[in-house]
Amino acid sequence: LMEAYFSMITNARHEILIATPYFIPNESILTALKTAAKSGIKVMLLLPEKTDTRFVHAASMSFIPELLENDVKVYLYQKGMVHSKVIVVDDEICTLGTANMDYRSFDNNAEVNVFFFDRGISRLLKAHFMQDIDASDRVDLEKWHRRPMMEKLVGSAARLLAPLL
Repeated sequence: LMEAYFSMITNARHEILIATPYFIPNESILTALKTAAKSGIKVMLLLPEKTDTRFVHAASMSFIPELLENDVKVYLYQKGMVHSKVIVVDDEICTLGTANMDYRSFDNNAEVNVFFFDRGISRLLKAHFMQDIDASDRVDLEKWHRRPMMEKLVGSAARLLAPLL
C-alpha cells in the first residue's frame, strides 16, 4: 500500500487530496508530498482536530509545520473524529479502505484498500472530501507556532517514537 500511495503522489499532475485520521508518514511519503506541493501541485491534507489516541495524534500534528512550510494545505476537521482514509488524485484515481498513512498500516497491519481508476467515483469522493473541508479549519503556520510549549514538547516526543506507533 505504501508503494501504491507513493506512486499516486509522485504521478499526480494537478491535485492530491488526502484524508486520514492518523498521519505518521515515512520519509518517502513525506518527501513525495512536499515535492509535489513545491512543484505546484495542489496538496490538501485533512486530519481530525480531535482523535481517540492522544499520543498518536501528537505525532501526527508534529508533521504539520514541515508540511505547511512546503506548501501543503492542512485542514483540521471540526465536527468530531474524521476517520476517512481516502486519497483522490487528479479526479482520475482514488483509493479508500482501512489503511492509514502511517508506519503500522504500511508495515505491520493487514490492511485492505480498493483503488478506482474512474473519474466518476473520483469526483464523488472529492465532493465528499470538499464537504469535510467545509467543516474544517485551515491551519495557519504562524498560529501553529504559537501553540503552548507543552503541546510542542509532547509532539516532539511522539515524533521520536513515530516509527513504533
